Amino acid sequence: MSTATLKKSLGDAGAAIDESHGAPSILREVMTSLAEDGSSLDAYQVTVATATLLSRIVEKATKLRSFKAAMADTGSAGDTDVEVQINGVAVTATQLTIDNTDTDGQVFSSGVLDVDVPADALVEIIVTAAPTAGVGLTATARLSGVTVEA
Repeated sequence: MSTATLKKSLGDAGAAIDESHGAPSILREVMTSLAEDGSSLDAYQVTVATATLLSRIVEKATKLRSFKAAMADTGSAGDTDVEVQINGVAVTATQLTIDNTDTDGQVFSSGVLDVDVPADALVEIIVTAAPTAGVGLTATARLSGVTVEA
């Protein structure tokens, strides 16, 4: 399956799952939840250092929907830079910088994304700069091939 859009009203497909009958649709709520959850690529690094944390081939076309990172201890000097790369190219919107003065455990987010990921793409989570004594980097990229209409 390629990327798709979950319509608010599927009347054209013969499936009225919107609120046109005066009640919210449980089917649409379930389908929306499944679409928004998608799949996640999760990476963890105990002692933060420049490295590829995760490397995965995505078999089907999809979209990168968000990227988040947090550190248990942001270190004593220097920044941590972490990003997602698709086929070796950095996705600019995912480049997160965690300063060593930021609060330990604070979650940093790319915000909502809509980045195409082609079939058979190599998706990587990479630390491009590391602090002194940084510990416990967690990073998650969320993928979903379904766009949900509001």
